[in-house]
Amino acid sequence: MADYSIKRHLLTKRESSRLEQLTVELGPNSLKFNRDLSRREMLEVWNIINALSDRTADSQNHINFAIGDWMVFAESRFGDFRELVREDGLPRPRVMIAYKRQDSERDQWVSKFYTDLRSKYGIDAKIDEFEVDYGQSFSDYMTSEIDRECDALLFIITPASVASVDQEKSGGVHFEMQLANARRIRDSSFRIIGVYREGTDNTSYLRDHRYIDFRDDGLYDIQIHKLALSLWLQRKKPPLRDVSA
Repeated sequence: MADYSIKRHLLTKRESSRLEQLTVELGPNSLKFNRDLSRREMLEVWNIINALSDRTADSQNHINFAIGDWMVFAESRFGDFRELVREDGLPRPRVMIAYKRQDSERDQWVSKFYTDLRSKYGIDAKIDEFEVDYGQSFSDYMTSEIDRECDALLFIITPASVASVDQEKSGGVHFEMQLANARRIRDSSFRIIGVYREGTDNTSYLRDHRYIDFRDDGLYDIQIHKLALSLWLQRKKPPLRDVSA
C-alpha cells in the first residue's frame, strides 16, 4: 500500500501553507474540502496537485499513485474544471463584460467581441445573455462573478454606459461598477479595464486608468490581440541589453 504520509515532504512551504489557508486536506484517497472554494481557489489547488505530479513523474514511484488518486478526485469534485485551464495547465483568464444595452447593432458588436475572446483567444469571457437563464437572478450572477470569480471586468465605454454609471446611478451597469470597484479595493490583482467603443467621456471610476481603444473598426483585430495578451499576462518588455563600458 502506498505510504501517503511522505506526501508532506513533497509540498513546498508555500504550497503547504496555501493548502492550510484554503482548509484543503490531502487524505489517503481523496481531497477534503472544509469550505466551498471559488474558481480561483480551485485553480490554486489544481496547480499544486499538478506540480506534485510533475515532481513524481517516475511511474515506479509509489507516491505518484497517491497523487493520481488526488487528481482523479479533484476532477470529479470540480466537474467542468478542465475547461478552466489550457492543455498545458495554465489557468484561463476569466472576464466579465459589462455593457449598456441600447440597440441590436451595438449588442451585436458586444456579442462578436465576446465570441472572439472565447473562440480565438481561449479567454473565459462572460456576458449575462449566456450566464443568466430564464428565472435566474441577474443580481446573483453579477455579485458572484464580480465578487469572487472573474479576474477582470471589461467595461464597454459608450456615452450611454458612462451616463448610467455616473449620472443616472441606476441599473445593472452601475451595480456592476460598484461591485467591481469594491473588489478592486480589496484585491490588487483584480482589474477594471475600460474598452472604448464610442464617444470621448469616461466614467469617474476609470479616468486615471489606461484603457484600450476599439473605436476604429479597422484596428479591431490588432486591439483585441493586444487585449488578449494583457489578459493572459503575456505582454513583455523588450529585453535589456548589456553594454560594455
